[in-house]
Amino acid sequence: MRTLLFSLALLVAACATNSAGLAPAQPPLNRIVHDAEAAGFSGAVLVVRDNHVLLDEGVGAINGVSMRADTRFRIASAGKQFTSAALLLCVQRGLLSLDSRLADVLPNVPADRANISMRQILSYTSGLSSSDAGDDAQNADEAVRAVLAAPMVAQPGERFIYSNANYILAAAIVEHVTHTPFSAFVRRDVFDAAGLRDTGQAIDPNVSGLAPITEELPPRLRHPAWSALAYYSTTHDLRRWIDNLQTGRLLSPSNAAELFRPVAPIQEGSTALGWFVGTAPHGAQRIFTRGNEDFGANSSIYFYPTQRTLIVVLTHAGDSNDDMSWSRTLQQRLEAALQL
Repeated sequence: MRTLLFSLALLVAACATNSAGLAPAQPPLNRIVHDAEAAGFSGAVLVVRDNHVLLDEGVGAINGVSMRADTRFRIASAGKQFTSAALLLCVQRGLLSLDSRLADVLPNVPADRANISMRQILSYTSGLSSSDAGDDAQNADEAVRAVLAAPMVAQPGERFIYSNANYILAAAIVEHVTHTPFSAFVRRDVFDAAGLRDTGQAIDPNVSGLAPITEELPPRLRHPAWSALAYYSTTHDLRRWIDNLQTGRLLSPSNAAELFRPVAPIQEGSTALGWFVGTAPHGAQRIFTRGNEDFGANSSIYFYPTQRTLIVVLTHAGDSNDDMSWSRTLQQRLEAALQL
């Protein structure tokens, strides 16, 4: 863990704003993005290495609207890390701990899930099923009832099961212990505190300033609602956010480190708290999160602390093929070009 923290500290220097301006972009990276554009990609791509911006572009268009480097995109499940950070803020303020039991935090918790810990919720090891319970909740109490009524499919801590229900529950817990609506808390204490001017929750379908989409929004996003999800951001804000996590401006170093501490094995490495940790094909350590929505929004946020490198791809262009989103496709191609 000490090596990881040292490596993450190196990333801060790599991702800090360079007063000398942009370094010349490496031609292979430009070609990768523009070849993808020719094949149907549109979105924003940012690559930072060794304190130099290697690539910072918006390419393509959606419904006649050109994508810019600072365009706001829905980032799908990559936004769960903001919910995780919000709960870590509550830990930092002494309102609960990562080892607090669900029954110690919320009332009327069924006996079979009373011992679920906050760490298990944030690492998808709670045993909750991969259901859509709570997706359409109009308030936190309704969300909690829906999630706690859904079936358990494993014992708490037994194994990794990806489920939105964990993060719906996490947001409700933040709201419960802070006595503040989750949307207000995450806006004031996370986005504003971290200086993220182009990041927020798209909990109103009419939120302005986002890149267009080509498919219809799902029912859960067509009306104003209470939500733990539905985040949007820009590549620039996400770079600023990762820097923020390492400088102690928002979370203390020990609490920020918890976000990246491995918890349970997954196919690509380990789940952490709103993040995942693994190894890239050329051996570089990578810490990442990504998201994908059926209506086309998808995102990849990958950083490689020992290589002092960050790759962010945001798009509403959907999938590049039957098996992979555009953001994941570009991330893999850029990762290979950089020999990570």
